Amino acid sequence: FLYGYLCILNDSSHLPNETRAQIAKAFILFGVALQKKGKFSDSLDHFTQALLIFYSIGYGKDHPDVIRASQHADSGGSRLLILVPRDSPNKICLKFAESLRGKKVGKTSLELSSHPGYAIVRLKKQTTPTVCGNMKWEACSLSVALKDSALYGNYDGQVLRIVPENLKLAHLVGECGISAPISMRSSGVLSGNKERPAIKNERIEELLNNNVLFSIGDDDTIYPTNAPHLCVGVAAYPSIYFV
Repeated sequence: FLYGYLCILNDSSHLPNETRAQIAKAFILFGVALQKKGKFSDSLDHFTQALLIFYSIGYGKDHPDVIRASQHADSGGSRLLILVPRDSPNKICLKFAESLRGKKVGKTSLELSSHPGYAIVRLKKQTTPTVCGNMKWEACSLSVALKDSALYGNYDGQVLRIVPENLKLAHLVGECGISAPISMRSSGVLSGNKERPAIKNERIEELLNNNVLFSIGDDDTIYPTNAPHLCVGVAAYPSIYFV
């Protein structure tokens, strides 16, 4: 509704450029709000509309408002968090790692020092249900975008929890190798499927307990405690998805 209203307002005749610039800034604000909810494709529409308005009123590529809108649009490219080698140029470093290491409660921004102005964000608003054996949990992929959409977390020395959702940073269950996706997930619970053997459920539960164990290094990287040769990084290219 708001997108359509702003488009109609912008198309109104005889609006001064100052007013149209304010409309473009409103598109940016709503785009940022959508990014915080994980609606990256919708937010990209808003940032693109803002850029079109700025260019139509004569703003150049070096204008601060154009730079701001372009940065937001670029951050909507959804570069997923994955595991990378510790020496990878795509690794991420936490800006407030020291604060996280010293704070088991409360919340700290997951802003990045390796990518100034950017932070860890959720890819989608909703979590996705996952079932393996008799165990089930909810998960959501993570990405990197401008710090306006930053997630917050706390760290108990073993598990990095996203707050207030109380979801845990995790790598793919049973897979701790290069390019394994990083997500945030809930604790695993029994799904009530009695057809699966108990021994398999115990193994799945063990894997679930291990795949949330992360350490925050002195270099401010995040790495799997059981695989210190790897660390959390960003995919080299943005992901492509259907809309």
